[in-house]
Amino acid sequence: MLIFIALLLVLLIMVIWFEFKYMRPKRREEIEAVLNRDEAYNALMSAKAVSRSLKDMGKDTREAEVLLERAQMSYDQRDYAKTISVAKATKEVLIKAKDMPIPERPRSPDAPAEMKERPPEEHSVHEVKKLPQNYLESKFMMTTARAEIDKASADGRDVVEAEKLMREAQASFDAADYTECLKTSLKAKRSIGASPAKDAPPSPEAKAEMKAPPAVPGPERCRQCGADLVEGDNFCGKCGAKAEREARCASCGNILGEDDVFCRKCGARRA
Repeated sequence: MLIFIALLLVLLIMVIWFEFKYMRPKRREEIEAVLNRDEAYNALMSAKAVSRSLKDMGKDTREAEVLLERAQMSYDQRDYAKTISVAKATKEVLIKAKDMPIPERPRSPDAPAEMKERPPEEHSVHEVKKLPQNYLESKFMMTTARAEIDKASADGRDVVEAEKLMREAQASFDAADYTECLKTSLKAKRSIGASPAKDAPPSPEAKAEMKAPPAVPGPERCRQCGADLVEGDNFCGKCGAKAEREARCASCGNILGEDDVFCRKCGARRA
């Protein structure tokens, strides 16, 4: 009995050692990989949102767009550390671009005098106002998520969880917690359910079988003169020849051969 208990203890120690030696580090690596991927995705989406907003304001974002292409390429190659690094560099470029004056657009010679450069005090509020951190990103992500949720709902997909998260995101935005709003909007966008499975359309063969009425076997005829034979006739009523009846399928009326066990047309078993 003591030997058995000792063996159990040794086995338990080996299992614990294997868990700490191999399994836990592996799980830790998997968790870290998922966290790095999410961080890279959030950084990339955030930088894209800021770039689009500044571009809509007329700012020069060409340098940032080049960096965004590199960040997207790194993300596609699953190099999440590089994605995060390039996304941060992109944000720094965008911060500088936000403070730069809007480049003048070429005007035609016939442009009216009112269209000339405005005095500094008449510049747009967006050009001088300092926006809170993640304000533009959260607003852009909420708009994007709302559009995708509405489309998914119209397609019949599950958006219950997404709608719940969007309400939380809106509450965070109203409370000026733009960082939390950005995170919740991303979760809402990712939580959209898959499309429900649709029934496959029936094949042409199946349609033909549904449309075709069941075959009704015709009357048997005398092999000598071709006269119709009534069920139960042993001899032809016209020429007197003995009626030799053909074996037919009870399901579809198809003629069966002498050795046929199943109908060659519908597959029904011979009666």
